[in-house]
Amino acid sequence: MNVPPKIDPVTAHSDSDVVHWLTNDTRDERFIDNIFAELCVRLQLAGIPVKRASLHILIHHPQWLGARIMWADGMREAEIARVDHDTCFAAACSKKRHRP
Repeated sequence: MNVPPKIDPVTAHSDSDVVHWLTNDTRDERFIDNIFAELCVRLQLAGIPVKRASLHILIHHPQWLGARIMWADGMREAEIARVDHDTCFAAACSKKRHRP
């Protein structure tokens, strides 16, 4: 996905265009990080001043607990990072293990 480096507010789309795209035109997109990045750009084009955004989701998967998707203004693609089951509460678990 190619994100324009500068968003021109003169060519802004309406918020109903964003809703229509999100509900109808994303069904064939395979990757949620691409949908999220394009959503952020479309919100900018609709006049919403989005400079950075993150999306945190839980995943029903035996290997991963969830994922974090981050996007910032000017990024060509959103960054996705998966969270392992054993890293989510690592700080809390290590404190419990070290108590006498």
